[in-house]
Amino acid sequence: LWAQPAAAVTLSNNDSKTYKITVTVKTKSEDHELAPGKRLVGFCKTGCVIRLNGSAADDYELEGTERVSIESGLVYYDGEEVAPSSDATPK
Repeated sequence: LWAQPAAAVTLSNNDSKTYKITVTVKTKSEDHELAPGKRLVGFCKTGCVIRLNGSAADDYELEGTERVSIESGLVYYDGEEVAPSSDATPK
């Protein structure tokens, strides 16, 4: 049997500026810089809070299975992250 990879959050920056993203899981925080057109992939596997540019007003709670994007300074839900099936053929 093949184990399915766990889903995790994918965050895309569809905006025209770079954002500081703080990812907090329980009590541990980690900062990332996300440039326009870039993605942060595979983080927040069991749920977390993301914060844009250090502002508590811009906190977003995620379950760990979402695809989200930044547009016009806001985070939008794009759908669920789906783990690839074991029979998928790479292109």
